[in-house]
Amino acid sequence: MNEPFIITSSETTITNSDPAVAIAAIMSIFVVILLFIVILYVFSAICLGQILKKAGKEAWPAWVPFYNMWVLFELGDQKGAYILFQFVPFVGQIIYFIFLFIAMYNIGLKLGKSGAFILWGIFLAPVWYVWLAFDKSKWNNKATAAHLATPSSK
Repeated sequence: MNEPFIITSSETTITNSDPAVAIAAIMSIFVVILLFIVILYVFSAICLGQILKKAGKEAWPAWVPFYNMWVLFELGDQKGAYILFQFVPFVGQIIYFIFLFIAMYNIGLKLGKSGAFILWGIFLAPVWYVWLAFDKSKWNNKATAAHLATPSSK
């Protein structure tokens, strides 16, 4: 009735009677996930640092957790305190993402991108970060949705 669980292949046999193998497998998965998270964080910090430099700001806030998002929100004409919504389950996180996308939209406009450019930020944020960080666009602090909507008089 209490038969051991056995997985066999042509190369190895794993049983549930060896907890060291299970622990090693779990730790290996944990290390791979942790490495992926660190690589993603470094990548986003480098890109955000470049965007901050284009905006005439120092790049070091891009490396500080939570403060980097605060700065991103303020760069996109939103209140930095809106990042606190991410800690409220469900509705707060939806509100957080709405304000994040508005900030990303405004940052795109300030770097000379069209309004539809926000779709990169919504669906493929790494592409949005890389594109804005490393293209030749120049920062225009006056370019916002309200500024673009009003016709200029000549």
